[in-house]
Amino acid sequence: MQNGSTFVIFDFLGYVPGSVSSPYPDLAASSELVSAGLPSNPDFTDDPTIANLRFTYTGASLLNLSNTSFSGLNAVSVLSGIAQDGFGAVTVKSTGPLLGSRVYSTGLVSVPSGIPEPAAWGMMLAGFGLTGAAMRRRRFALTSVTA
Repeated sequence: MQNGSTFVIFDFLGYVPGSVSSPYPDLAASSELVSAGLPSNPDFTDDPTIANLRFTYTGASLLNLSNTSFSGLNAVSVLSGIAQDGFGAVTVKSTGPLLGSRVYSTGLVSVPSGIPEPAAWGMMLAGFGLTGAAMRRRRFALTSVTA
């Protein structure tokens, strides 16, 4: 890994501004609406109205990452549902014949998702109730006419 290596989680819904953090002094954490220079997961598109979380390595080059852990990266969301979205990463190959070449990767990651608010649930239930009542009334009217 080299200075400037980046990992981005796209579309972190419900992001609380200023809550993204990293416990590591060499891993800067920030948020942004558009993440340029990274591949996006082909299964998802980057919504420019929802915050992306960016983690950028700012330390010295590491050639051996076998004993390196990046657990503890954190951000707060006001939402409690979970969905899958994409991540993108770019780093530099540290071994082998392609030493120094850029390596891009994408994949899936769990992110917060919206859940319907109580008012939305209430409207949905009322709609189902009205639909059921209308169907019952129609069935009753048809039975009365044919009897």
